[in-house]
Amino acid sequence: MYYLRGHDAIMGTIRELADVYSKDPLDSLAALRAGYIDFLNQVQILPPLPLANQPLYQLDTDIIRQLLAHYESECMLTELTHDMVIADVPSMTAALSVIRSRLAELQVVAPRLHDLFLTVIHTLFYARSMESGGGSVSSAMGVIWCGHRKNWTGNDVLEFLVHELTHNLVFLDEYRYVHWVDLELIADPRNWPRSAILKRSRPMDKVFHSLVVAHEVLSFRRQVGEPISPIVHPGSQDILANALVTVESIYRVVERTPLVTPRVLEVTALIERNLRTWQQQDVTDAVCA
Repeated sequence: MYYLRGHDAIMGTIRELADVYSKDPLDSLAALRAGYIDFLNQVQILPPLPLANQPLYQLDTDIIRQLLAHYESECMLTELTHDMVIADVPSMTAALSVIRSRLAELQVVAPRLHDLFLTVIHTLFYARSMESGGGSVSSAMGVIWCGHRKNWTGNDVLEFLVHELTHNLVFLDEYRYVHWVDLELIADPRNWPRSAILKRSRPMDKVFHSLVVAHEVLSFRRQVGEPISPIVHPGSQDILANALVTVESIYRVVERTPLVTPRVLEVTALIERNLRTWQQQDVTDAVCA
């Protein structure tokens, strides 16, 4: 959503949500973030409640255990599962130091994106998993579970952070604009389009997230450069081709079943426009080469 809508539009969404719940004027970035935390504490049950001044990197195993419960609950609502295991404190410290160094790099290569990240994300924690490299869930907005692997490159970790920030931005966009018309119809496998990231049929909400993530990862690469041997995400040509298949798949589903609001169609159309522009540029570059 950052590359699609722009920094100011995202901050506008945060301000809109924070303004409803904030007790103080939102006349500074610190006040805006405090208002955003007030919003989170009002709209979700997140033990322990996030605080504006809490540490970004969470090492408390009791708190992490409570956070993981949100991911376990989310697994019950999707076709995916995770096997999350809390690590010892030295391992968590080492793993989160990798995240810290990559965030410092993000501040250099994409400073406005970095600043937005620190506004939206209030908690990062590490837990091991054989099935997943981490994730975000709608019941814990502002939280990112980091499960990165030792074989990930610095670019992989950067893309992971962009990927998970994007999920959180979509959660916020959904809260402001509303995305879905009928959640029961979304759960019906007959209404599942094809995911741009996992390349298989999934529920519409997950597929829409995957489409936005694909757009943001491609946009990030266009800003900072193409990775040599990416692990977390496929190569850009593969992502682009699968994202276009996802766009067409979403359109086919919504033509026959009213699942989405105009906001989802608006975002999908903007993404399609950019994808087709990039596709044409790639074709032109290939011919010129």
